[in-house]
Amino acid sequence: MKNKFFNRSLITEKRFSILVIDDEQANVNLLGKILAEKGYEVRPATNPNFALQSSLSKPPDLILLDVKMPELDGFTFCRKLKEDPRTSGIPIIFVSALHDAKDKIKAFNVGGVDYLTKPFHDAEVLVRVQTQLELQQMRTKLESLVQERTVALRNSEERFRDFVENTTNLITRVDRNGNIIYVNHVAQKVFGMPPDKCIGLSAFYFIDKRDRKRTEEWFDRCVKNRLNNSIIENRQVSRNGKISDMVWTVSFHYDKDARVKHINSIAQDITEQKKLKHRLQQAQKMEAIGNLAGGIAHDFNNLLFPIIGMSEMLLEDLPEDSLEYENAEEIYHAGKRAGDLVNQILAFSRQAEHKMTPVRVQNVLKEVLKLSRSTIPSNIEIHENIQQDCGLIMADPTQIHQIAMNLITNALHAIGAKNGVIDIELEEIAIQENELPDNEILAGEYVRLSVSDNGTGMPQSAINKIFEPYFTTKKKGKGTGLGLAVVYGIVKEHNGNIKVYSEVGEGSTFNIYLPLMKKNSKIATTDPVTDIKTGTERILLVDDEKSVAKLESKMLSRLGYKVTEKTKSPEALNIFKMNPENFDLVITDMTMPDMTGDQLAKKIFSIKPDIPIVICTGFSERINKEQAKIIGVKGFLMKPVVKADMADMVRNVLDEAEKDSKFEE
Repeated sequence: MKNKFFNRSLITEKRFSILVIDDEQANVNLLGKILAEKGYEVRPATNPNFALQSSLSKPPDLILLDVKMPELDGFTFCRKLKEDPRTSGIPIIFVSALHDAKDKIKAFNVGGVDYLTKPFHDAEVLVRVQTQLELQQMRTKLESLVQERTVALRNSEERFRDFVENTTNLITRVDRNGNIIYVNHVAQKVFGMPPDKCIGLSAFYFIDKRDRKRTEEWFDRCVKNRLNNSIIENRQVSRNGKISDMVWTVSFHYDKDARVKHINSIAQDITEQKKLKHRLQQAQKMEAIGNLAGGIAHDFNNLLFPIIGMSEMLLEDLPEDSLEYENAEEIYHAGKRAGDLVNQILAFSRQAEHKMTPVRVQNVLKEVLKLSRSTIPSNIEIHENIQQDCGLIMADPTQIHQIAMNLITNALHAIGAKNGVIDIELEEIAIQENELPDNEILAGEYVRLSVSDNGTGMPQSAINKIFEPYFTTKKKGKGTGLGLAVVYGIVKEHNGNIKVYSEVGEGSTFNIYLPLMKKNSKIATTDPVTDIKTGTERILLVDDEKSVAKLESKMLSRLGYKVTEKTKSPEALNIFKMNPENFDLVITDMTMPDMTGDQLAKKIFSIKPDIPIVICTGFSERINKEQAKIIGVKGFLMKPVVKADMADMVRNVLDEAEKDSKFEE
C-alpha cells in the first residue's frame, strides 16, 4: 500500500542505506520492496553473521532487525554492534511477530530505538524509518556542531565566550557530579533564573521529574564510558513552570592524566519543531478521514439521488393540496438535508464542492438560535451580543450554520445538567501584525464568532487534541468526537482560524475568525429561475447503477429529450461507435467498472471530437470540475442532482455546442 503522506525531503540530498536482516527471505523481500519504492538503498541479509561483518565493514544508516534468528538472535546482534564504536550509533529497529512486553523492553535495553510487530502496514514501516533517520540527522548535525564548538573553545576562550553568549542554544559546563559551574544567558529563558543564580545547582534540578532518573543514568554512563557527543532528549521545567523540549549533547575535557576534568553540554530547544510535527500529523489525520469520507460519499449520493429525484417527480404529478403531496415533499426535503450532511463530512479534506456566496453571519445565527432554543433545556440561558450591521464574508451558508450548531451543542454538553450560560457574540474586528501570540492569523479585518460557556472547562492537554477526529472529552453516548473536527475543517476551508481558551472548572471560549469581504467588493447577482429548460435532442446516458440510470432517463425524458440508457460503459461505447451521429450529447457517471467516465469520454472524443459530454458523479478522487474541463468535458454535476440543475446543465451545454458549431462553419 502506497503511503501518500510520505515526505521525500529526507532523500533529496542523500540516498540512505538500510540493512534489512531476517532469516526468512520473504520478509526481507517484502521490507526491501517497501523501502526501495521510496528511494532507499536496501541491503538485504538472511545470514546474521554475514550481516554483522557487513555492518562493520560498511556501516548502514539504519538497520531493520528480526528478533528470532538461528545462529545469532537479534538481541545478541544488537549488543555486538553497540559494543563497537564504529557501529554503536546506528539506529536499530526491531521487527518481530513477538508481542510480549518483555521482548520489547529487552529490545530497548540492548540499544534498539523502535520495535515493529508483525503484521505491519507499509505506511507504518515508512513513517518509523523516516522518524529514526530524521533523529539520526539531528544527532549528526548536533555532533558536528559540538565538535566545531569544542575546537573553537580549545583555540580561544574569548571566541568561546562570544559564541555562547550569542547562541540561542543553552550551553553549560558541569562537574563530574552534574553540578553547574558555568551556564550562558539562555538559562534565563530555559531555567527562569539568571546565569549566576544557577551556579552550584545540579543540572538535573531543572529536568522534569518524569525524565530525571533516565537523564541521570545517561549522564553517569557518559562519564563512565567517556561517550563524547552522546545525545538525549528530555523536558526542562523553568521556575515558572514552563516546559521546554530539549535535545542535550555532552562532550568531555581531560586533565594531563586523561581524567575527565569542565563536561560541556549544548541543549537545543525543539519545542517549536514538535509543535510543527503535531500540526502535520493533525493535517494527515484530517486527510485520512477525508479520504474515507470520499468513498462513503460516492455510494451514499448514489442512494440519495433516486430518493430525491423520484420524490421530485412525485411532487410534479400529485395535487398540491393532497396528503400524498405533503408526504413526498417531506421525503424530498429529508433527502436534500442528507445531501448537505454528506458535504459536511467531505469538508474534512476540502473534497466537497461548495457554492461560496456573500453571507451575513448574523442572519445565519438568527436561524441557528431559533432552532437551538427549542432544544436547549430551561436550566441553560443563551445571552446574545450580535453586531447587526456586521459585514459580509465569502462562505457556504450551510457550512456556517454547521459551525454555529456544533459550537452551541458543544457548549451545551460542557454545561451538562447544572444551571449555566452560553454567550454568543459576533463582531467585526481588525487584527494588527503580531497581535496574537502564535501569529497564525494574518493581519486584516475579520468577522469573529465567539461561543462561550461556563461548563466544566478543559486542561491544556485536551485543548491540544479537541480538533482531532474521534477525540472527545464527553461521556459515552454524548458525542461522536467529530463535531469540532468538522468545525476545524470548515473554518480552514474558508481561510479562517480558531482560538480556544479554557480552564478546568471555569468554562471554555471558542473564537472563530473568518475573513471579512472588502467593502468595495462587487457582489454578483443572478436572476431567479422561472422556467425549467427543455429540449428535443438525443442523449446517450451511461450509469452502472440501474436505479440512478432509470431516474436520470425519466428526468430527461420529462424534459423532452430522447434518451438511450446504458448501465455498462463498454456497451455504451459500442453503440456510439456504430452511429455517432445518432447522439447530440453524452451524460456519463464517473466511477464505473471496466471503464471510468473520464476514460469513456476520451474514447468518445477520439470518434467524434465535437460531441459535448457531461460527467455526473457522487464523488471521485480522479476528477473534479477543473480536471473535467482539461480533458474537454463540457459539464460536471455532483449527485444527488435535482431536476432544475440537470435541465440547466444539459440545455446550456447543448446551446454552447451549437454556438461553437456555427462559429466553425
